[in-house]
Amino acid sequence: MSIPGPNDPVAMKTPKRKRAPSVAKAAVPAAVARVADTQLLETIVAEREADLDATMPVPALVEPEASAVAIETAPVDKAPEPIVTLPSNSAVKDAAALKAALIKVVGLPVTVSLDARSVERVDTATLQLLYAFVRDRAQRKLAVEWLGCPKALIESSRLLGVHTMLGLPAVGVA
Repeated sequence: MSIPGPNDPVAMKTPKRKRAPSVAKAAVPAAVARVADTQLLETIVAEREADLDATMPVPALVEPEASAVAIETAPVDKAPEPIVTLPSNSAVKDAAALKAALIKVVGLPVTVSLDARSVERVDTATLQLLYAFVRDRAQRKLAVEWLGCPKALIESSRLLGVHTMLGLPAVGVA
């Protein structure tokens, strides 16, 4: 038996390997479908939570943490009107607490009072949250009442051009 040489036709043919089908290509449509299903589920859950938050009663009194936002209600003999109290130094570090308090009362069918009497400083993040809250309440045809509007709040809102959109009075009232 002889060993095939380089010019031998048998030696020149090398077997072709069959490639296995790519797992990544087959898995991509399934992964995209799972992501789409997950996003749809998250959207549905968020909407349901928003509906539940809108229908849940406001607690009688929430104990404020240090520099946190407080939510109170009016006396029992009247219809409960929630009051969201802004901290004296309303900065971005307090924005999460303020957002949580505003979300709890945004859909309530009663007038929501924003107590700003103790505000000494207010930053852009706080004014953006307040604007979003007032805008959402106005779109739902629900009222917002300001309890005191210190000079710091008036000046900051004017600088940002949201003074009239927030429904603040022309001059500060402490």
